[in-house]
Amino acid sequence: MRTLAVAGLAGVLALGASAGAAARVTRIVIDEVLPFTEPAGRPSQKVVYEQVAGRAFGELDPTLPGKAIIQDIERGRDADGKARYVATFLIIKPRDMRQASGMLWHDAPNRGRVFPMASQERAFHKDQICNYAGGMIPFARTAADRMARGDPRPSLEERYGSHAGYVEAVKRAASRAVAADFLLPVDAEGLIRAAEASKVLR
Repeated sequence: MRTLAVAGLAGVLALGASAGAAARVTRIVIDEVLPFTEPAGRPSQKVVYEQVAGRAFGELDPTLPGKAIIQDIERGRDADGKARYVATFLIIKPRDMRQASGMLWHDAPNRGRVFPMASQERAFHKDQICNYAGGMIPFARTAADRMARGDPRPSLEERYGSHAGYVEAVKRAASRAVAADFLLPVDAEGLIRAAEASKVLR
């Protein structure tokens, strides 16, 4: 595991984030670098590619305009008032960067594509039916659990306190989404029922 201190890569991962104290990437960790093999049937390329998988650690100020829409942002503050996060990434690039075109193709996650992921991410998705671009690393149940595995994100217990607290958070989020016309009332009811039936903090 290596920390990559490259400002250009940090800039790529921070696309869409506000400058300065609004939101910033504080650390980038490379978990895996592997040769990239073109899918079967694709013509061979003159450029040799490699895939770089890792995690970006960042922080943002929950009090700034535009951040309140983030679900439970107020529960994620650390002692200094900042909220911190971890995002995974997979970059496919020329092994020799002198052969790079200078253009970046950004593919949004969860589009049904089958892309290889770093071993740390694959472990979370083992035996699941669907592979996808992007990834999800579950929150630890307790503060002790997250500290034991070096996870800076607040645990489920720290976020919600109890199963009832989790259900209330889902209700609030669903209510806001319905009010903003992002969600139909019938779908909100289904999400709330699923939260009530879930095993989160039971």
